[in-house]
Amino acid sequence: MKILWKILTVSIFAIALIIITSSAIFHWSPIDGHPTMAEIQNRFRNENPPQMREIPAIVRLSGSFLSSLIAGFLTLFLLPDRVAVITKKIKQKGILKILLAGILTITIFVTIAMASSLSLITFPLFFLLMLVLFLLVWQGYVALSLRVGAILQEKSNWFSNSPLLAFGVGHLLFFALLQVPLLNIITIFVLSSLGAGAVIATRLGSNQRWSLQALKEGSV
Repeated sequence: MKILWKILTVSIFAIALIIITSSAIFHWSPIDGHPTMAEIQNRFRNENPPQMREIPAIVRLSGSFLSSLIAGFLTLFLLPDRVAVITKKIKQKGILKILLAGILTITIFVTIAMASSLSLITFPLFFLLMLVLFLLVWQGYVALSLRVGAILQEKSNWFSNSPLLAFGVGHLLFFALLQVPLLNIITIFVLSSLGAGAVIATRLGSNQRWSLQALKEGSV
């Protein structure tokens, strides 16, 4: 069984690399600044020529992957306990509940942010809420990537006891999915919802209940 999982792990890893490489060569994904069909047609017609040389897709993808990988490593080093709690919650709790919690969380944040943007006084809250939401999703994403990598780690018995490699493998797989047209939209939605839901379910990784007990009379 270990041999089969090792073969499967190598195959998944190879497919992910092929997808990322193909995306860089053929410009599959509309994410990360790839030109639209109208822009491509204009280039053939010599209309609206670019004023500056376009950054090669392979450079953009490499920069995007490496920067997010390093950011993930920093998150693991800065918040190891909280990421561990979130990862355990993902393992124990039903995915559907976490997904629904994440969708509700994102909906609430976006709704409040849009409402705050209607007034000049509360307009700064829009950026604050979007930043908080991004941090929630990112922390959950790191935990999800770590969990996926840990599963392959356990099954194949490779790179055991290495959370950095486990995260790197999970991140590589998700990054590859983000390069596939249409599937990338679904991937962003699912990962964002699961990430936010897992963080909220663990109260930002503290594993405590959401409560105002500390603010009750006599506590402050």
